[in-house]
Amino acid sequence: HTDPNAITVSVEALTNSLVFGVNHSRFEAAWAELGTILGFKSERPEEELGKGPDGLWVMPDNHYMLVEIKNEVEPDRIEIYQSEAEQLSNSSNWFLKEYGKGTPVTLLLVHRTEILADSAYPPTNTMVMTPKKLEELHGRLRAFAAALAGKAPESWTASDVGKLLASHR
Repeated sequence: HTDPNAITVSVEALTNSLVFGVNHSRFEAAWAELGTILGFKSERPEEELGKGPDGLWVMPDNHYMLVEIKNEVEPDRIEIYQSEAEQLSNSSNWFLKEYGKGTPVTLLLVHRTEILADSAYPPTNTMVMTPKKLEELHGRLRAFAAALAGKAPESWTASDVGKLLASHR
């Protein structure tokens, strides 16, 4: 953006798409955009290749974040179903086939709850982003955008932006 105020407007539009209940394709596209904004290579393998996870970010040091997004589950759902855990396992296995066993990956499930059904066994070390955690992310994104909009875009260096990103986690 050339106008600092456009940064906050853009981030607000992004956070409005990263909410539970919106169309899954809209959420997944916003997730991919978020990855790009944060400086990662961001892909949508299921959309682009017809297989793999909903989202995949390539982060520093060749570390990946693989995400399955279940933002359209009913608001009163209290547990993660077996089929959802199996989908994450399937995407994890796809990742191992495509990128190899030694490639570091963080597995993330975006879901309304972190409680597993008795029959649900996601891969070890799976993280879950619940509505509360998603709201925390929104807050950090808004604070980051406000700080970034605090001075003209051309006056920021890559190092400055990196420090700002780190400070807003």
